[in-house]
Amino acid sequence: VTLDPKDMIGADAAVILTGVGSSPSAVGEAMGLRGKRLTGEAIERVARAAMKLSHPVKNVVGTHPGYRRAMVKVQVARALGESLKAAMASGGGQ
Repeated sequence: VTLDPKDMIGADAAVILTGVGSSPSAVGEAMGLRGKRLTGEAIERVARAAMKLSHPVKNVVGTHPGYRRAMVKVQVARALGESLKAAMASGGGQ
């Protein structure tokens, strides 16, 4: 996440999923954060899109693909929240 230092509006954002599909996937919804305030609602929207995009396979003992898919939403929301805090603390940069 990068913010415009003048108004703290989203200048750039990217979310790439790995380990929850056959290949890495970019979450296109993250690009929609450009030019907008990064609100909790906006972060939630990207997290939901990430969850829908993920398709974990049953290759890990002890975890169910459905659980791992649900955790994508949680982890993406946390990561975006932390990235937003870091960008704000640095005056807009990542």
